[in-house]
Amino acid sequence: MNKEFIEAKQFYQFELYEKYLLQNYEKSFIDRSIVDGGLTTLWVITADNLSFNLIFLPNMYQYLSQIQLLQYTFSFGFISTEKDKMRSLSFLNKYNAISPAGLTLINETGEILIKYIVPVSVFEALNKETFLEISKIFYLNCKTFKEAWQAYQEAPDSLDRIISDLV
Repeated sequence: MNKEFIEAKQFYQFELYEKYLLQNYEKSFIDRSIVDGGLTTLWVITADNLSFNLIFLPNMYQYLSQIQLLQYTFSFGFISTEKDKMRSLSFLNKYNAISPAGLTLINETGEILIKYIVPVSVFEALNKETFLEISKIFYLNCKTFKEAWQAYQEAPDSLDRIISDLV
């Protein structure tokens, strides 16, 4: 399959996904843009000011001919000191154990992220209901993370209680 075909299909899929989101999240802001390397990104800011993006990951595996990988990413701020990073990793590890959708991590620049990767057919878009369910579970996971993180920042000695309240 050639690169132009895949990019055209991804563009079409993002048009559909944008339409689905706008129909179901009326007060949300949704935009598409091209980022470094020519990748199209779908940006979503919900009515309650939670933002995330979707991007098709470049196919680094020659044996993937039927699927492509759609990545949801939620960025939640930065960790600036090594001490904060170590304390934060304790929270992230416990949260990852119960997270229904995605992996929380701190990247090399200290940014806190939730990433969720979904395999999608190269030939057809996810249907509306499936796409919206996947998006909703990711959104709810990010919202829960944000609330739990804020509770942890206010009471770091209550980590076990905060996590057990989520289960």
